Amino acid sequence: MTKARAIVSAPERDSSQELLVQLARKRARWLAFLSRRCDSATAEDVVQTALGRAAAKIQTLRDPTQVDAWFFRVLRRTLAEHYAARARDEKRRQALMDQVDVEAPEEVAGCGCVLGLLDRIPESQRAVVEGVDLSDETIREAAERLGITENNASVRLHRARNGLRRALEEHCATTSVAGCADCAC
Repeated sequence: MTKARAIVSAPERDSSQELLVQLARKRARWLAFLSRRCDSATAEDVVQTALGRAAAKIQTLRDPTQVDAWFFRVLRRTLAEHYAARARDEKRRQALMDQVDVEAPEEVAGCGCVLGLLDRIPESQRAVVEGVDLSDETIREAAERLGITENNASVRLHRARNGLRRALEEHCATTSVAGCADCAC
């Protein structure tokens, strides 16, 4: 590539900026397209990522009149990559969970003190732990009930359990079922 060709001229840069502005103005259209394929939080993430990719690759667009069709391809590719990354992350998380010996929620909930300590954790975390550990909901069901992603629900559940363990340790000086059996409180 010649040096003159590598430098983008000012008119080309301006037209690229105009195309990006056009794409950003059609945000509702892109979200509607994605809403048939994923939840709204994922759609927002995918649109943001796709707009970033479009900004980086807008110079590759050969025919500016085809910007919408080009961006739809970028959206579909970005969504596919999002789901592939989520699947990889879930696989890694599951492998990690298989390796880690985590105290089961039933063991922590074995102490009646835990129920009294629920008010020590944030409401957003409490709602997840109550659903999953006390009402036998799956993480997916809890996430749907709360209107959050499964990943967010998993994080909240993890934080809630850790918070309850800390609160139980402060209150009863133990986090084990055996220790709770001897609890004098």
